[in-house]
Amino acid sequence: MSESLLQELQKAVINAAGRHDLAKEITRFEISSVAHHIRCPTLLTKAEGDPIAAGSHTLYEGIKLSKDIRGFSLAEGSGGHCEALARALYHQRVFDWLDGTLLFNC
Repeated sequence: MSESLLQELQKAVINAAGRHDLAKEITRFEISSVAHHIRCPTLLTKAEGDPIAAGSHTLYEGIKLSKDIRGFSLAEGSGGHCEALARALYHQRVFDWLDGTLLFNC
């Protein structure tokens, strides 16, 4: 993504003038307080070593209907933000969850 496009998105989405403003503004957004309104089956993932995923249990507890949380560990090679170092493992677990959740058998 080009720097100018990133700046346009920052300005259009949350009126942030730059990356510093974006980082400051993004902390205002949280979903846990409205999680009880979620009505569809929900999968949360939590990678060991991902500071952003540290609050996933708060969100999990807020969702009142069908929900699941799947952990990913450093030992599996999938620690860190968004399980980025083990996407194949991430995809396998998500697709397995979808198969079970949608009751789809091949």
